[in-house]
Amino acid sequence: MDDFANTASRSKRFVELVITSKTMSGPELEKLLGLAGDVVRTAGEQFLLGGTRRRRLVSALFVKSVGRPETQGRVDPGMPIEHHLESLYRLLMDHRSELLDLHEAGAAFKLGIMQEMDAGESQGHGIPIDANWVSLLAQLGAGIDIDQYVVGGPDAGSGQES
Repeated sequence: MDDFANTASRSKRFVELVITSKTMSGPELEKLLGLAGDVVRTAGEQFLLGGTRRRRLVSALFVKSVGRPETQGRVDPGMPIEHHLESLYRLLMDHRSELLDLHEAGAAFKLGIMQEMDAGESQGHGIPIDANWVSLLAQLGAGIDIDQYVVGGPDAGSGQES
């Protein structure tokens, strides 16, 4: 059993589409999409949360990521977040009709975005979500979950995040 919830700490930036279903298994989601998931789980499976607590999934899970260490071949985690968004969008557009079919079948969708910023860049640009993304997310009834962390700064040596 791997700890997929804790991989964000090994990457500066990533984006992912998370699909959950109470009626289909993870492998069924993968097969219907015609796309290999980076994380595929079935309801009832146990997983580690934060490396310590065991949790049991209530729904099947399918995650397609760009920028995580295990998916570095797609986009370098250090690239600006808009490169990650563009790469994932292009990948998903090849499976748009399947995504819409899954939505019609009751699957739930979420766009996850994680970005670490150095203290010096915390006043920099935000996360640009263009009209194409907004349209796709609306068609899928998808939410957006954005996590941004400022690292470094005055307490950098203490191991604490700001």
